[in-house]
Amino acid sequence: MRGCLTLWFCLWSAVAVGHEVGDTVYVVSEAGVELKSSDGVATHVSQGMPLKVLEVEGERLHLQASWDKKVAWIKTDQVAAADQADQRFSAAIEEKPTAGAYLARAQVKFANDDRVSALEDVNAAIRLNPQSSAALNFRAWLWLHRMDYDQAIADCDAAILLDPNLTLAYVCRGRAKYKKGRSFDAIDDFDAAIRLDPTRSNVFHNRGVAHLENRNGERAADDFTEAIRLGADDALVYCNRGLANRRQRKYGEALSDFEDSIMRDPQDAWSYANAAWIYATCPEEKWRDGKRGVELALKACELSQGNVTFHRETLAAAYAEAGEFDEAIETQEAIVRKTPKSHRENYEETLRLYKKGRPYRESP
Repeated sequence: MRGCLTLWFCLWSAVAVGHEVGDTVYVVSEAGVELKSSDGVATHVSQGMPLKVLEVEGERLHLQASWDKKVAWIKTDQVAAADQADQRFSAAIEEKPTAGAYLARAQVKFANDDRVSALEDVNAAIRLNPQSSAALNFRAWLWLHRMDYDQAIADCDAAILLDPNLTLAYVCRGRAKYKKGRSFDAIDDFDAAIRLDPTRSNVFHNRGVAHLENRNGERAADDFTEAIRLGADDALVYCNRGLANRRQRKYGEALSDFEDSIMRDPQDAWSYANAAWIYATCPEEKWRDGKRGVELALKACELSQGNVTFHRETLAAAYAEAGEFDEAIETQEAIVRKTPKSHRENYEETLRLYKKGRPYRESP
């Protein structure tokens, strides 16, 4: 199946300093804070974790977790900006090194893209407390970012052994297994995470992508729809649901999803290309529109600077559907020239179609 397929997840993002709407602040309260979803499901957020400021009201901040959209009103002295949080945890370590202080500082370091220091701190936390499931889980996410999937799985295994209810460890392990090509095993971990906490939109998105990889468009679409219901509103979730709907031959719904994706991110080249592919190659005539396909495919190529083969392949197919076979042949020949000989067969076969004046049709 051609098109974009990206496994989305959110660990922690970059920060801004201050207590203003849109800023990111860090939990500094030793007791942590508690967030709740709209249906009352609570999540405990420990020291060092980042939260987004939604509203400011005197000495209170309305904060939200980026990873599952839970919210709470928190007193300003329970959180701090990045530099202040780092200083506070560093002072605590200087006074009395603890696993908790090292882990908290590691999370702040990571969110500010200092991943080397983050790994050093979390290693220190684990040396002080080898039984810290939270530290093992955080280190697993660091390994995942470093693409060391075996290490990530090993740390997740250890964390889950210590705490079988640690939702994020299942999510991380599922991510790592997916990256290793073990999509069915990844689904098992995402299933476990959802059983523990059915309010996390990103976990449904992750599982949807794994289902899509396994060619189960119906289950994938259901998971992407649930992710959207739970608050996911980025271009990627709509793009991936479009792919799931296309796999089910629901071409109208797929086009609607790609349009929704473009509306949310007009710079997402893949959404233009995926929509163009349907307009150019759909086996059902009523959805084909060569002119519109060319327009969208040109935009995709512009955004990706012509560096993505699928985008150029889609442009060639759209030219052919529009009856502009000279342009289709020229575009397809350029793809063939840039492709290693061992991988040219399919592109050459399509080129022969265009030279015969026939457009490409995707198999139903």
